[in-house]
Amino acid sequence: MHKTHFKLGAALALLLLFVGVEAQAQVITTGAGNTSITALSFTTVGSTITINTTFSGAGPGSLQFTQVPTGTTFTVVLNVTNASGTNFSRVAFELLDPSGNANDALDPTPQPAFVPGGFSTSNDNDGLSFAQNFGIPRTSTAFGSVVSDENSDARDFLDFFNGNGANGATFSFTFGLLDQTSNQPFLLFIRPNVDTRGTNPVLEPATMILLDTGLAGVAAKLRRRRGDK
Repeated sequence: MHKTHFKLGAALALLLLFVGVEAQAQVITTGAGNTSITALSFTTVGSTITINTTFSGAGPGSLQFTQVPTGTTFTVVLNVTNASGTNFSRVAFELLDPSGNANDALDPTPQPAFVPGGFSTSNDNDGLSFAQNFGIPRTSTAFGSVVSDENSDARDFLDFFNGNGANGATFSFTFGLLDQTSNQPFLLFIRPNVDTRGTNPVLEPATMILLDTGLAGVAAKLRRRRGDK
């Protein structure tokens, strides 16, 4: 009886060890274009990745992901210690995949100036996203609002604002992450105090209607002028 318990215990320990190794399969390092992240650590428990970062500057931070299991939906908890000497009024996150894929023809041209060489913005057909439509909360302990673009081919970004990431404070962000078609290595590009929407902005339907109406008005005026001659 004791031997049976021992065998079961040993098997369970081996299984837990195996699961633990699999859970830590992801490799997260600082990536191309990083100027501010000077300390980085991470742990993975099940489908939750907890990342600890220190920003020693107010410039961009870049995290490179490799060996992330394809098709697995993760919840990311990103802790940021602001040691930059500057308060963060907003923080923008953007996914960048390796350039050279066939679907890169859908990406905006030219690419935003901040995108590092060898990478491109993430469109809606590359399978890389903030786990859109999976219901994973997008929240922050420092910022009360978030906007995103994931349903167009322009970009995949989250822009947290309406708050304050004070210098000297540690605050966190929670969001989803999903790589469905092995876009690795990919980058999570983080830019404090930048309004991501201001670079190659995606026009909302209301804006497009206003533009169409304005153009129609201009065309009508031209027709009237021609009729007067």
